[in-house]
Amino acid sequence: MLIGQSIGPFQIEKELGSGAMGTVYRATYTKTGRAVAIKVIAAGLGDNERVQQRFEREADILKQLKHPNIVRLLASGKYHRSPFYAMEYIDGEPLDQILQRRGKLSWQEVVELGKQVCAALQHAHEAGIIHRDLKPSNLMFDRNKVLKLTDFGIAKDTDVTGLTSANSTVGTAAYMSPEQCRGERNLTPKSDLYSLGVLFYELLTGRKPFLAESAMDMFIQHVQGDFDRPAEHVMDIPVWLDTLVCQLMEKKPDNRPLNAHTVAQALDDVKTKVEALKSAGEDAVARLARTPSGKIAKEERELAESIASVKKKRKKKPESSAEPGDRAKLLAAGGLTLVLLMLVGIVIYALQPAGPGELLERADKLIKQGDELFAQGDPGCRDKWDDAEEKFLNKLVNKYPEAEEVPAAKARLAYIKAARLYVRGRRDLKVDLVDFSAALSRGYEQLFALIPQTAANAPEMVYIDKARQEFVKWEAPQLLSAGRKAARVDDTSEWVLAREKLERLVVRYGPTGHDTVRDAQDILAWMAALETCEDKLRRNRPPEHDAERLVMAALKAELDGLPLEEIRQRWREVKDWGYREQLGGQPIHAENPRYRPCVLAAEEKLKVLSRRS
Repeated sequence: MLIGQSIGPFQIEKELGSGAMGTVYRATYTKTGRAVAIKVIAAGLGDNERVQQRFEREADILKQLKHPNIVRLLASGKYHRSPFYAMEYIDGEPLDQILQRRGKLSWQEVVELGKQVCAALQHAHEAGIIHRDLKPSNLMFDRNKVLKLTDFGIAKDTDVTGLTSANSTVGTAAYMSPEQCRGERNLTPKSDLYSLGVLFYELLTGRKPFLAESAMDMFIQHVQGDFDRPAEHVMDIPVWLDTLVCQLMEKKPDNRPLNAHTVAQALDDVKTKVEALKSAGEDAVARLARTPSGKIAKEERELAESIASVKKKRKKKPESSAEPGDRAKLLAAGGLTLVLLMLVGIVIYALQPAGPGELLERADKLIKQGDELFAQGDPGCRDKWDDAEEKFLNKLVNKYPEAEEVPAAKARLAYIKAARLYVRGRRDLKVDLVDFSAALSRGYEQLFALIPQTAANAPEMVYIDKARQEFVKWEAPQLLSAGRKAARVDDTSEWVLAREKLERLVVRYGPTGHDTVRDAQDILAWMAALETCEDKLRRNRPPEHDAERLVMAALKAELDGLPLEEIRQRWREVKDWGYREQLGGQPIHAENPRYRPCVLAAEEKLKVLSRRS
């Protein structure tokens, strides 16, 4: 026990909790008197190198995250050769204790706390970090009702190699995504979204979606099992929130919402729709919206029959004999019935699935709005693109896979993906023009990766070309320099590296017309010429023209181990042959595309040989 002891400037006061890997203590920062939380490695694990690496990685992850809904790292170091770190102290209550005390939360509370969880997840995901252990005990409310996401002990930083082995499972079984249960290594942020769905389900209903007697049974339930909709257990959950929870818990990641930001928007929409429904007095319609379409049709018929019966009653009873108050009541009843019938009709129409053509048309409108916002520099463009993808295009592709509109929908999905990556890459580039690797590791790198699989006239080329024009002046010279340096080394592995860098340069920036592209093409050409001549020399095949003949003679001099000066003379012969002037004063062969690679190869060889003595 460390209570009463000091770790650096921190005085340990009491234990707050412990887990398999470490213990958390409340401490006081002696320089300021501020309360902090100190996490240290569990007793007996201090010499375990793997545990130390994971512990230190948790601190490294927290260093990257600065968000009001994520517990903040204050300091880190080592105590008796074991790592520790200090975090902000949350004077509050974990969500699992609140849930245990109250049983369940109202849907309004779930919407509000859900938006805070989404904000924390979106920040982590944009930093390339997946939490992998989202559950009530890892969420805390401080005294100001601000929610804090804690415990990144098994979080995955997508930019570094994970410390967990392939096909292993981490996390708490009841909240794990199907891909986690299968032990998939390359998890995406959508794994956290599944866990978020389980969390919402439990908060709304007071029960978990799946029950099992063992972790393995729970894994099978997540991968294969079906669950009851939350609204089947709690009737007052709005249909839109009920549907969102079910979407978050889709087995396939592609069928879940796009990201945590999209979920937060959907939560906002729930409140807006419910308030609009109440203000219009349409609570009855909301209940009908939850019922199967056959039941809606039945109730619609019953309403129509009631209207007909009202008309018959009016015909049987002479108008003159009716009391004015009765007549007013009858009219009011008929009017209310008509209004309800119209509202039911509206709901039925709204619930009817749109056809592929209409889905594509709606998506196009949102894409156009997103493009207009993008042109104005408005970040809201991403919301429009996300809505087009999530609400219409994915639905079209998944629901009508054989429709003739599917290729067009897929083209628009590719366009949205490229647009989103471009916006992200440009934002990162503006943050730090010097840190190219940081910018590339996010938006631009993924955008450039689309080039080989993208047709020249594809819609997404709009944003790929924008990125090319913006980034060529920074990255292309670096690639050229690295490629040229590697190409001048007489080493097969270095040549492979050089070709990879130069080919990447040409593929990415070829259409920009940048000078470095032409230089890279020249280097690739003379590398290919040398390899061709070496192959012909090795296979004893004749040269195709005089340039190859001269290069092969120079290469043979190298293989035969002739004196350095004689080897240089052979390469000078290739260069002199290339730059022999014609009557007009221009080189005869150096600019001829057929011979130019061999002449350039001779120039490069002479540069390398000049450094030898």
